[in-house]
Amino acid sequence: MIKAPYNFVPLNEKVFYPPWAEQVSHDIPFSDGESGEIEITITAMSPIFIRNHEINGSNYYTNKNRDKISTEFCNYNGKYYIPGSSIKGMIRNILEIMSFSRLTTENKKFAYRDFHEEKYKTKLLNNSSNIRLGWLKIENGKWKIEDLDKSNGASCRIKYENIPNGESVKSKRTAEEKYNIFGDDLSRLDTDDGIIVFTGKVGREKTREFIFPKSSKSHKVYEVDEFVVKNFKEAYYIGTLNENKLWNKYFSKWIKNGRNIPVFFLTNNDNVESFGLSLLYKLPYEYSIYDGMGEHTTDLEKIDLAETIFGYSKKIEDEDVSLKGRVQFSHCIATEVKSCNNAIAKVLSSPRAGYYPMYTKDGNTYDELHTIAGWKRYPIHQQANTQSDNDCTVDNEQTIHTCFKPLDSGTVFRGKIRYHNLRKSELGALLAALGLNEKDETLFYNIGMAKPYGFGKISISTSLNPELRYDALKVYENMMQEFDSDWHQSPQLKELLSMMKEGDDTNLEYGGYEYYGRQKADNNTREAYSEIISASDDLSYTLTDESFLEKLKKREKEEADKKEETEHKDALIQQFLPTNKALNDAIKTYIISHAIELPYFDHNHFKEYLFENFGFFDEINNGNDFINAYESLYDDEDYKKHEELFKAKYSGEIADIDKARLYKFLIEEKNNA
Repeated sequence: MIKAPYNFVPLNEKVFYPPWAEQVSHDIPFSDGESGEIEITITAMSPIFIRNHEINGSNYYTNKNRDKISTEFCNYNGKYYIPGSSIKGMIRNILEIMSFSRLTTENKKFAYRDFHEEKYKTKLLNNSSNIRLGWLKIENGKWKIEDLDKSNGASCRIKYENIPNGESVKSKRTAEEKYNIFGDDLSRLDTDDGIIVFTGKVGREKTREFIFPKSSKSHKVYEVDEFVVKNFKEAYYIGTLNENKLWNKYFSKWIKNGRNIPVFFLTNNDNVESFGLSLLYKLPYEYSIYDGMGEHTTDLEKIDLAETIFGYSKKIEDEDVSLKGRVQFSHCIATEVKSCNNAIAKVLSSPRAGYYPMYTKDGNTYDELHTIAGWKRYPIHQQANTQSDNDCTVDNEQTIHTCFKPLDSGTVFRGKIRYHNLRKSELGALLAALGLNEKDETLFYNIGMAKPYGFGKISISTSLNPELRYDALKVYENMMQEFDSDWHQSPQLKELLSMMKEGDDTNLEYGGYEYYGRQKADNNTREAYSEIISASDDLSYTLTDESFLEKLKKREKEEADKKEETEHKDALIQQFLPTNKALNDAIKTYIISHAIELPYFDHNHFKEYLFENFGFFDEINNGNDFINAYESLYDDEDYKKHEELFKAKYSGEIADIDKARLYKFLIEEKNNA
């Protein structure tokens, strides 16, 4: 078993395509179409963090300066919320799995540099005679490589003694550090024999660098296929926050300014097969992601259930076709906030999808025909690891840690989901994805950042008529059972539900770079998560048992009773809640009108409250009568009960509802006097 904080729900072999998908319309209702609104409550069961979208007007997703990235939870003018898009993405992912929809992902080839892999040895390490030098350029949006000949000739190398600042260059390990010596003064690298090109140091000590012939019209020029360009960008993370430093600092600027970029490349059938920024560059695997996805990458013009509900944009018969979704998620606003005090620093990187021991079904390399592992998910932790691994107050641009300020467990968010013209089966699919932990309270969702450390564990509750919900779930369940008779016991549902249960947190820790390297070298592969937590082989999920309907009805009644009580309180407050002056005047009027002689009770707190706070001691003949009259509002038992209420009023901690009741009582007593 390979230890990791993530695992996978396997791909369904068959994809379910609703026969009515092409009939969906926002204007023409289905005969069984349903429209309505669902109230949703999200409760954080562990600390939760969703990064604020902007800081100082800059979008953090594209801003590469660490000091511009917000550490704050998503908010508007201090009001915290979970964006509707985040909730939609979480629910759509679950609905895709539960409805046997298609896994939608971008097709690309991963790249690797591993001197122990036979394919790498054959293609690059032992094949230097066929690796070619070239100048990369972009003309009218097309990537082109000018062929400069093979890379193994003596004329392609230059000794350090013939390079300006040669000893300094030799002492540097990376190409970026070598170019730093020259900065913008690239003319010093231009010689009569060609242009000096630096690459990094790998393995043994280098004795020389490359020298590329200058560009010439006599050289052959290849136009590079878009997919090959895409593989190159993937290998060097171009356009991401992890972009290759050499490309980020120098080459990206050169190519924008019309300067050629030195590259190394291989050809196949007179086409560029692959290219990179060094002689032993990152080599793309033979097979792509799509090669391992079976039916999920066939019939791409067909519309699955998730697309039918949430909308899509795709090519159908070479035409761009799109449909707006029929479900809209509002932001969920925090109504009860529990704040964490300090920022937390965590390393949020992980093995990338090119790490085939985890990301393919059987641990097969991408140089073999393979099946990808499936939907990546982060299993639920028992407890979040909130220990900060670095000091967020120290300005360190080199840190690999991410700082963030989560909200604490117990924070409650509320919002709405609006659906329009959903068929009953579609509504059932939505409710099934939304209601997993309402059906089984041992299941949890997770959302936001730092899920590998147990952050973002949430529960969801929704409001909808129990009979409508139950009927919709039954229609959906029957539809899926008809499509696949093993749907209830399918590996997809089994792994999904297993990962929504709290597991052993020790199985969900990052192993570190060396650990994953050893696992790969030992040919170890991951286990299904249900096997790791020893989930029952007959684990299945039934949406519509009678006990669930009774549970829904009971909860609806409890919520209705609670709502009625709240509305009664709100009405009382609206009717009787006074200003402070009105309440004070009511107390004063009552006491003056009831100034009768009674046995004296010495309650010093009330003396202070009435004499000093209201300031009408002189209007009462006898101060003791004043106190006695106040106390006469209650019999002995009532007095004990209400004494704390008046103390709370004096200290400013009285609730609106109690203040309203007090005012109402005083007014009624005055009217009855």
